[in-house]
Amino acid sequence: PSVPQPLTFGRLLRSLDQLRITPTLVVDMDNTLTPFRSAISRPMTTALLHLLRSGLKFVILTSSSFDAVQEQVLTQLHPITLGDCLRDFYVLAAQGSQSYSYDDTTRSFKCTSILDLRSNDVLGEQGLNRAMHIISDALRIFNIVGSWEDCVEDRISQMTVMLLGKGATRDEKDRYDKSGGTEKRIIIAKYMNCRFVEEKVAAYARLGGKSSIDIAPRNVDKGYGLDRAAQMLGVARSEILFFGDEFGLDGGDFPAIGRARLSINVGPSIWQCPGLLNYPRIGPTGTLDAFRRLGRWLEGLDRKHPLSPISS
Repeated sequence: PSVPQPLTFGRLLRSLDQLRITPTLVVDMDNTLTPFRSAISRPMTTALLHLLRSGLKFVILTSSSFDAVQEQVLTQLHPITLGDCLRDFYVLAAQGSQSYSYDDTTRSFKCTSILDLRSNDVLGEQGLNRAMHIISDALRIFNIVGSWEDCVEDRISQMTVMLLGKGATRDEKDRYDKSGGTEKRIIIAKYMNCRFVEEKVAAYARLGGKSSIDIAPRNVDKGYGLDRAAQMLGVARSEILFFGDEFGLDGGDFPAIGRARLSINVGPSIWQCPGLLNYPRIGPTGTLDAFRRLGRWLEGLDRKHPLSPISS
């Protein structure tokens, strides 16, 4: 019997071609589309606009706030010159709990839905107050330096604890991450989650970025965000390619595995498993390389026949 060949990005494109599938791209922001907390590069902007003009739907799915997406990406796109292509560009902030789409009339992105922690069907005011008390205890017990205002940001749909403070530089976050920061955050997040269970708070703490912890409703993660993207765009999950960089067991992108046609890892290579492809280049460099290959594939794809029906 023949031995199955390992999946590569080239084989993925050939399979999409055979199935007549035009993928929808859902892409993490920091360390995937952009350098960490930095603006999108000019080459990435060019590649992204090429994909949009080719008819692909494109979604940024991030744990960051919409303001961060605005600063790092949207301000670089010059919407006045883009015409209709931004109609297929969407933003899912705070792990998909806040959705934004482009408004032709105002030439800006407008919020179309938001999950508010204060709503009675989410945490409610009492549940949120208990969660904030638990966060405050964690800051004290684990000797996190800084005031509440400096360390905790209310993003409506989630609370984000910045263990180095809001003013920490990229280099400081890199040093923290490389000196055992991930292990420290795992311990702090586990403490919070134990307290959430004990006090019947329907919240869950997850690692975010390189020095933060995100607290959101228990079911709100990248998997939830992919489901929201499929629902919002009216596409099957088997049409979605997800790009991320944190697919380790405690990584923010791990819940996305199995929730799209394929998750493409541009972070450090991890174990090979169904639904995950380790891309040979990492970070935004890897994403840019994949976008350029997608663009070339789209240019050569025959569009004379309708796409085959597919299911999720």
